[in-house]
Amino acid sequence: MSQSATVVDANRGRCLSQPELQPLLKEAHICIAADERYTAEVLDGAEKPASDRADGTGYDGIDVEAATARGILVTRTPLVHVSTANHAIGLMFALVRKIPACDRGVRQGLWAERGRWLCRISTV
Repeated sequence: MSQSATVVDANRGRCLSQPELQPLLKEAHICIAADERYTAEVLDGAEKPASDRADGTGYDGIDVEAATARGILVTRTPLVHVSTANHAIGLMFALVRKIPACDRGVRQGLWAERGRWLCRISTV
């Protein structure tokens, strides 16, 4: 007996509309929900889903009651908190190292003003 799954990466850099979600759910066994709204109408188009996973800490975008009524298991995928923490630390480094200001300066042709972009490191 052969088992397989088709993976569809629907991330298009934005939240998908309900008409865009419905055909994607039609053949899906598992859906990892992002910020889209999974309403009862969207879930009506799902023929096979066994699971709808929320990528994050909650189920805000999923109508859990409608999913349960359709036999769709809703769980969460708690991976976002790690990437959120990493991103926050990265943004702190960017500010300390003046990366946004350096980027703007280079784009304005000010790359010769090196002293302006150096990060002053103080020793204690």
